[in-house]
Amino acid sequence: MRTLTVLTGTEDELAVAAAVADSGLRWTHVRPVEYMANKLQWAEVMRREGAVRAPFATQPQALVHEADVAAVIVVALLDAGQSGKTLIPTGPEALSPVDVARRIGQLIGREITFVEQTADEAREEIRAAGLQEEVIDFVIEYRAHPPEISYTVLPTVQDVTGRPTRTFDQWVAEHADAFRSTQP
Repeated sequence: MRTLTVLTGTEDELAVAAAVADSGLRWTHVRPVEYMANKLQWAEVMRREGAVRAPFATQPQALVHEADVAAVIVVALLDAGQSGKTLIPTGPEALSPVDVARRIGQLIGREITFVEQTADEAREEIRAAGLQEEVIDFVIEYRAHPPEISYTVLPTVQDVTGRPTRTFDQWVAEHADAFRSTQP
């Protein structure tokens, strides 16, 4: 039987997931909340200024390593026992943006200053990056009022792959050079 795994994130993509479920194919949905790799967006400012600017400083998220998501997808494609499921891979802990910035700083050996933006400041920064207004609205609303699943740590990666979830510290170690200053 043919197998399909759908990687979804936003509610808009749920229509695709529903169509797949109705397709007659063996399917699995994989819905990670937020990737650790999204923190690479902070790298340039961290290198240049030793700072991070972000809104909603204390809202935790169960960030997941992108390799763990890939591992879950591989199992979902190969293991018929995953068919018909929605899998939500998360990292092993929920971290706030302040925690994330602090941990990156500790692991690269540099003090990082966290500057909490207002929602309006974040909105303007996102707009300057060229995103559409509906995307900006979604991001701000999601950050201001995250669904419980976004900060709930789940055993999905361990249960599906049989190995422990990668930690944020491991991810930072893999990407440390991206955050380090290029100054001597």
